[in-house]
Amino acid sequence: MNEEKEKEFLKLIGLTGTIVVLRHLNEHGSRHYKDLQEHINTHTLNQRLRTLLHFNLVEHHYVRDEKKKEWYTITGTGRKVLTLIEEMIKTIE
Repeated sequence: MNEEKEKEFLKLIGLTGTIVVLRHLNEHGSRHYKDLQEHINTHTLNQRLRTLLHFNLVEHHYVRDEKKKEWYTITGTGRKVLTLIEEMIKTIE
């Protein structure tokens, strides 16, 4: 990972809503966008999802049959990162 991407990743970890989204997806498996909106405002949610997708921490699923279906899930990498973040938080408690 280059230095710029490292900085962007470390910044993401500390931003409001990042841990909320990762925890929610980890606890519930898959969630619709509107489910995530209950925990974080729309503007922040859009920014976090975009960056979480960029780092492959969450996955966006989209199926268009008779009805459009769209949802998000946490990836294996996202689970690992969440576990490490939670361990760091426990360390300072």
